[in-house]
Amino acid sequence: MPWRTPVNRVLRAGGRRAVLRLRSATGPDLTGRGLGERFVRDGLSFARKHYPRTRVVLDVAAFNRRALAVYTRVSFIETGRRTERFEGYGDVEFVEMELLDTEMSG
Repeated sequence: MPWRTPVNRVLRAGGRRAVLRLRSATGPDLTGRGLGERFVRDGLSFARKHYPRTRVVLDVAAFNRRALAVYTRVSFIETGRRTERFEGYGDVEFVEMELLDTEMSG
């Protein structure tokens, strides 16, 4: 497998259900080759095994149309947007997304 999908489990305060923040990236040499969906599904398969019944969320730069298309195909929905400022780069808009998956969120 030519990629990694680290996952971070974050517990919410007040007894709320755990939230898993998915963070993923592919190297430039792997983009545009049709690997994105498998990449995300492999990460979610790992998450289902190790963190069942957990909400899965992520954020992605709004300009990253390929990633947005992959996440949408895998059943993530947009839940919000925010802008962050990066020194030397400027403002970047991010799309916040959550997985609609009964196996994960039961």
